[in-house]
Amino acid sequence: MKNNENIDDTAAQEAAFVADYLLQNPEFFLHNPSLLTELRIPHESGSAVSLVERQVGLFRDKCQNLESHLNDLVDVAKENEILNQKVHTLACDIISCSSLKSLEVKLAQSLEEGFGADRMAFHFIDRGIDLGESAYTYEPGELQIVRDSMQGADIVCGRLTDLQKSGLFGTEADDVRSAALIWLAPQEDLGLMVLGSTDPEHFTAEKGVVFLEQIRNLVAHKVDALIR
Repeated sequence: MKNNENIDDTAAQEAAFVADYLLQNPEFFLHNPSLLTELRIPHESGSAVSLVERQVGLFRDKCQNLESHLNDLVDVAKENEILNQKVHTLACDIISCSSLKSLEVKLAQSLEEGFGADRMAFHFIDRGIDLGESAYTYEPGELQIVRDSMQGADIVCGRLTDLQKSGLFGTEADDVRSAALIWLAPQEDLGLMVLGSTDPEHFTAEKGVVFLEQIRNLVAHKVDALIR
């Protein structure tokens, strides 16, 4: 019982302190208006909830919803700013490459470090041009099976079968759990770039492809410049 009395005494002392402080500082809420939306002051109206109290409650809920939405927008803006910085760095890396092989190496490194793409491979259509040490070249019709599987889309994300992974990633296919198929320069058919991740949720059909489109455009222009 004494413990409860001590708690009650402490609470009463704290309440008295707050009341005294507010009396000494009557403009406190003018300088701290955000606190008003957190306070709950019932309006005397018998057993029913008064219209004023109901309106204040709705206003408080609306403010809290708007604040939550604003926080979400701020978080998205921060994520987009970081992403834009990464894209800028990636673009600089791509521009600095002087050969397809250096592009492949630099791109694989940049995508792994900045974007969580653990695997990357090019599959170029053979145009009778010396592509140096670039890993894979195909006759135009040989990539048609992959192109047909994309059903008209230029970028497709999701999971691949073991056979598809083996064909696209070779000896590095075992731990690929999700992938992005990116058809380079759709109007010119340069070939295919594939990205893979060990995370099954990294490349999924539900996610947007704006970033992948940006990569595709950067890489396609660079590849086109290098093979001309």
